[in-house]
Amino acid sequence: MSVVKCRCGQMFKANPELAGKQVRCPSCGGVIAVPKAPPAPASGITVACRCGGRFMAQSSLAGKAVRCPNCSATIQVPPLGASPQPAAPPVPTFGGGQFTGNNDPFADLNFGGTTANTYDPLQSNPTLPAPTFAGGYSPPKRKAKSGSKGLRILWIVLGIIGGGFGVILLGCGGLFFLGLQAARKQATLEQQEVEAAANSMTGPGAASGASGGAGGTLADARRGIVTNIVSSGEPAGPPDDPTGSDFDLIRFPSPVGPLAAYLTRDPGDGRKRPAIVWITGGDNNSIGDVWSPSDRSNDQSACAFRKAGIVMMFPSQRGGNDNPGRREGFCGEADDILAATDFLAQLPYVDPAQIYLGGHSTGGTMVMLVAEISDRYKAVFALGPVAIASQYGGEFVYCDPNDRREIAIRSPLPWLHCVKSPLYVFEGAEEGNWDAIQLMERANKNPQVHFFKIAGHNHFSVIAPLTERLAGQIVQGQLNITEQTVSGM
Repeated sequence: MSVVKCRCGQMFKANPELAGKQVRCPSCGGVIAVPKAPPAPASGITVACRCGGRFMAQSSLAGKAVRCPNCSATIQVPPLGASPQPAAPPVPTFGGGQFTGNNDPFADLNFGGTTANTYDPLQSNPTLPAPTFAGGYSPPKRKAKSGSKGLRILWIVLGIIGGGFGVILLGCGGLFFLGLQAARKQATLEQQEVEAAANSMTGPGAASGASGGAGGTLADARRGIVTNIVSSGEPAGPPDDPTGSDFDLIRFPSPVGPLAAYLTRDPGDGRKRPAIVWITGGDNNSIGDVWSPSDRSNDQSACAFRKAGIVMMFPSQRGGNDNPGRREGFCGEADDILAATDFLAQLPYVDPAQIYLGGHSTGGTMVMLVAEISDRYKAVFALGPVAIASQYGGEFVYCDPNDRREIAIRSPLPWLHCVKSPLYVFEGAEEGNWDAIQLMERANKNPQVHFFKIAGHNHFSVIAPLTERLAGQIVQGQLNITEQTVSGM
């Protein structure tokens, strides 16, 4: 029913079907417009919770308590027509804490068919019935935490940086792998070319690596070629004066004329001593100060032999210092070293049966080549050599580097089968020529040739501790080099 008030002051009720129509006032007869009925509210009541959430509850729940679907707090549903006000519901006191019989305030509620006797609206994690929310549920708007947002941005930035760094690492690893593969392929190609050149000079089998004389020899190959020298190294000038040291500067005869050498003096005790011819690294055609104390990290003087009482000779070679002849780089120099050995063997304080040959780096390569054309040494020690002369990148080689026949006679690899005296090849495991040496180790079939990779040392630091152990065995007259000999240096 609608309440209608006339201008005359009279108030009366009009039936609902008259809403929006005109009627006459029963008191004064005036025409009155019956107001339209207010729109029916949505089939529910708007409920606001203290958590900020708003939802619609069924009209039948007006004035009753329900659970907030957002935070599960108990909420009093407002009466019909009242504005939703979030407020704390009254907390009733129930005897015994049980909802039974007449003390259950929710006994008359029906949540979608679930009665108060089987549903506890105050349980910690209730399964609320799903009443028909006319207006749907509007979750509370939460304020974004500035710290959390900043942290997310930081993690995003770090992720981008980390991802980029990972891509760079993968790229570098890929490039390193490709570079390593290319280097190995190049080394294999060089090996094949040098072996083919060696075979072409001496016949098939020259580069077989077999023991004994299964193929042609380096000596034969050298006799069959006239080397063509196309470059020369830097002049070194006269050798340093060894006055005041244990050495004398002498000249020994060679195929190209007198060559300079440093030689330890006769102790004058009448004894014949073991001796070693030592070839230094770098420009081994020339000699310089080998008597001043050297750092153990790179002792080119190999002073351990001298300190042990072993006679030492450092021969220069053709084209070095102020010597006659031209540098050939790993070729004619072998003849100069053999000439120095002949001179050394004639000295009254040297035991000709105990002459050793050793060298480091380019000197190591040089002594390997000498060992491949002569068996006159009791043993040969090659520290840090290469397998193929071109592995020096064009340095120390003075012939045409594109002539594979020339490179072949300057490379130890194809001639390992020619070695007849014990030859020991050493290299530090770190930053050295082991990759090149490994080519020889894999190709070698000659039991006279032995290879040792020494842990904890590099190309230079290996010299001092190794020569100390070698000198000790030479003095004792019991040369027996094994893995145990070189371990723990």
